[in-house]
Amino acid sequence: MQDQLENYLLTFYQSEESDQLTDQLNALGISKKSDQSSNVKRHKNSKICDYLIRCDPLQKKLKDCYTIQEIISSISKEFDTSIASCTLNSYNSIEIKLNRPKVIQEQLHQIFSDDTFKTNLFKQEPGKQLLINCSAWQWTESLSLNHLRGILVTSHLQRILKAKGFNTIMVNSLRECAENTDRSEFIKEFHLEDMCTSELVNSARKYEEILSKLKTKCLESKYCIYDNGNYFINASHFIKDSGLLEDGIFKNVELIKVMSCDHVEPILLAVTSLELAVQEESNSDIITTVNVVPHNKLFYATKMSLLWQILSNKSNAAAIKHQVNVAIERVITVGDINLTLASDLIRLRKAQMKRASILKYGSTVHDPSWQGIIAEVASTTIKFEMLGTSGNEPLKINVSSQQTTGSLDKKGATYPPLPPIEKVDFTLLRHEEEWELFFNCIYNCGLFNNDASFLMNDQTSDLDWRCNKICQFMTMLCRTFSSYYRSIRILTEPKPHLFPVMHARLYLMKAIHLVLINNLALLNIKPLSQL
Repeated sequence: MQDQLENYLLTFYQSEESDQLTDQLNALGISKKSDQSSNVKRHKNSKICDYLIRCDPLQKKLKDCYTIQEIISSISKEFDTSIASCTLNSYNSIEIKLNRPKVIQEQLHQIFSDDTFKTNLFKQEPGKQLLINCSAWQWTESLSLNHLRGILVTSHLQRILKAKGFNTIMVNSLRECAENTDRSEFIKEFHLEDMCTSELVNSARKYEEILSKLKTKCLESKYCIYDNGNYFINASHFIKDSGLLEDGIFKNVELIKVMSCDHVEPILLAVTSLELAVQEESNSDIITTVNVVPHNKLFYATKMSLLWQILSNKSNAAAIKHQVNVAIERVITVGDINLTLASDLIRLRKAQMKRASILKYGSTVHDPSWQGIIAEVASTTIKFEMLGTSGNEPLKINVSSQQTTGSLDKKGATYPPLPPIEKVDFTLLRHEEEWELFFNCIYNCGLFNNDASFLMNDQTSDLDWRCNKICQFMTMLCRTFSSYYRSIRILTEPKPHLFPVMHARLYLMKAIHLVLINNLALLNIKPLSQL
């Protein structure tokens, strides 16, 4: 409803110049967030109203022929079935109250009738492809906590983009690590199989052919400089010749070392992998490249994108021209246990989960069948830790030996099956807590960050991508639901006169469950039937 109100208000605004970027994003089914704040706000106190529109900034945008009263009248007529009231308050703001039973009925009916919402979250659309370049994350004998965070953020980004309809092509992914027994177990526990597969053939012979061609282009390039057995590319001259912004992220890039007489630099090998990806996907429309790099290699990613533009035969291709860098900050441990490796953190979390399970379920936890459950809970805990903080901020992880436990006790009862949603009376959801749960956690809530305008940059740029938004949303949802569950009885006595309100609340719970399932899928977390 908030987006619908915003779009409806646009019809009353003064005309503005066309935004080419917005047109491109709309063609891809992506919405671009405006730099200015939204006119339609959710009211902090839903007891007063649901949406608030401040009139002072709104009046400045309106055409001269419209007044605030005419806007109020138009909104009431346009959304007559969804809006209960639309009035002007004493603070010169428009207060909008929704028709709650009608809105709940329509939204839940849409949720339970929409197969996309339930089953096809990761259905790709043809022609929408992009590259995710992970070449900066090198596997070593011992995987560090920083590497673990980079891998999990990359996996999360891949699933977000898949959910938006993009077919992601991984470059320098974890594919070569799957053969290692220890690493394959790690990949399985964290459900990283998508990062180990790619549509690229990536044959060794073709890779060597492209590398040979790129080495020849380096030597023949007018930007090539030879100095004491080493070959460099003068990127600063290319920046000037290409008209790129010299005061942007390229301002400190001068010389890029690509090879010596007997050695090829990793940056040229990375460009070779990217060039191979573009050539093998030549029949597809790859709109951009996302470089996921450690924060201390952000400058390296900038040089890599410049070198690719200089050496590629397809330098005007969107995958090369439109690039974004996602930087991942370091991990800091806090607590009474000293650890630096990912394997140590995984063992610690497994041990903590096992101790907590023993306190709750007793000696049955020692049965081998519990190993999978404990491993799943441990990996889920680590994912929330790694993704709960924005990637551009240092992450602090508590590695103390303490852990929290809980308990669950349910009494059994027999209830009739849920009736079809058309026969459920949602006017019975009269508690304010029920509306807050629906309005804040279900109603028009995006399953992921809808701002994907970074995919259509004019040139390489650094992206401040907030990977923690879904974790924050799910934390808010669980807290709101916990508060509601403590104050409202959902499963009452199995008596016929209590069934109608029980059915309405159960459909509300089913909707919450679907929202949780879909958001867990975006975090690459498998829901468990017990904890």
